Amino acid sequence: MNKLNRMLASSLLMLGTWLSTAAWAVNDLPGGPGVRQLNLPVGATKIAEEQAWLHWFMLIICTAQAPQIAGLQACHLPRVGQG
Repeated sequence: MNKLNRMLASSLLMLGTWLSTAAWAVNDLPGGPGVRQLNLPVGATKIAEEQAWLHWFMLIICTAQAPQIAGLQACHLPRVGQG
């Protein structure tokens, strides 16, 4: 059973590697976001620019808070054997 699991895992790894090479063949399309581009193009109006700024601002805040919240949760988990 263990050998079968290893063979299945290695076969899936090889298949995934082979299938993922197709993603590198994609090119940019005119008028759309670029391939492996981080964000959309600059907004055409003032509201779109402010919306993009707000999006990045909230993303930074949430990214900074996530490890803090996870750390607090980890500190307050019940310890094994302490009931």
